Amino acid sequence: MKKQLSILSLSIAILSTQSACMMLGSHRAQAESSVIMFSDIQSHWGKDTIEWAIRQGIANGYEDGSFKPNENVSESEFLAMLVRAYNPDIKSGQGNEWDRPYYEYAIVNNYPVMGASDPQIRSAGISRTRVAELISSTQGVNYSNNDAIRYMLGNSLASGSDPHHVTISGYNGSGLLTRAEAAQFIKNLLEHGNKSAQPRPKKASDSSKLANIPEVTAPDIAEQPTEVVVEQQTKEESNWVPDLPYQPPAGWVPPLIKSTASDSDQKANWKALDEELGLVALSNGAWYNSRAKTTVLKSFSILGGDRFLAQIDFRVWKGTEYTPEDYKVPYIAREVFKFYFPESYQTLFKIMDDGYSGKDVSEYIGKILSYDGRQVKIIETDSGVRVVIGRKGVDLP
Repeated sequence: MKKQLSILSLSIAILSTQSACMMLGSHRAQAESSVIMFSDIQSHWGKDTIEWAIRQGIANGYEDGSFKPNENVSESEFLAMLVRAYNPDIKSGQGNEWDRPYYEYAIVNNYPVMGASDPQIRSAGISRTRVAELISSTQGVNYSNNDAIRYMLGNSLASGSDPHHVTISGYNGSGLLTRAEAAQFIKNLLEHGNKSAQPRPKKASDSSKLANIPEVTAPDIAEQPTEVVVEQQTKEESNWVPDLPYQPPAGWVPPLIKSTASDSDQKANWKALDEELGLVALSNGAWYNSRAKTTVLKSFSILGGDRFLAQIDFRVWKGTEYTPEDYKVPYIAREVFKFYFPESYQTLFKIMDDGYSGKDVSEYIGKILSYDGRQVKIIETDSGVRVVIGRKGVDLP
């Protein structure tokens, strides 16, 4: 977030074929360094993700101290990152055949690589559609073109350029992927995808199972929200006046949380968030959409984990004159924070709201904070802001 929280635009490849020794190869000196400094990423949106990729041994920088985050990544470079993310024991080959082990792995697993027999394709920039086909293939499905993009968007492996309108065109499939974007895609995959890479089926997968994501946004077709009625409004609620500088749609009254989070019963947590705040409960999480329960885009989502109690990913925080429904988000978010931090929720809420309002909150970003006996960490991601909440008395990783 550096100076402020922001909804970030979408988003390394590694080397050129001629300079493989600078990056992917077997060199891990920079990955093993506890301090990673590149001259050209300090103010880049992908700084944290790039440093993560270096620490994981997925990518390296250049010998001149740069990373070149905005340069395009080739098929062989991205394939190397993808394979090494799941199989760190697979090493680069020697000289001009540095990428051979990665292509051999891809061929065995039926991944859709086009450069196996064409060196020119290997070293050329790879399109975002081809990246979607490659990434989805590691998840044990066989999708191509727009179906592969739908898989990416529907499974939180990528986000479009407009967080208010997720579309195929917003993914920009014909565009080329940069080194920084490649790092972010790999990170998304490891966070939201399968724990291990799967072979790609021989036959095409059933496209009817994909999320219904439109190709383009139709501005003249308004979304019809299907709001959840959490409980009957009382007379006092019907006279509710917004206490935040955000004006939600007329007649909407924010639900109030009554329960508090349990460290041991996640099912009860998801049920409470569903029944009391109108979130959609999942087997290990919940999500909220300010506009409807049936659309693909989530205003924010919550996941449970072994090493944390909850991970909240915000895509949207406040609306515009064209999307007033999104002004509901801060009211719901405040209640979610109260669920986890009944005594100190206002403090966490203020940090988030200040950041989204353009104030300097850099002193809180990426740091371990502590409220009500729980640790919390605020992190900037490619599509928004993540809040990781720990269990009481247990340190976050």
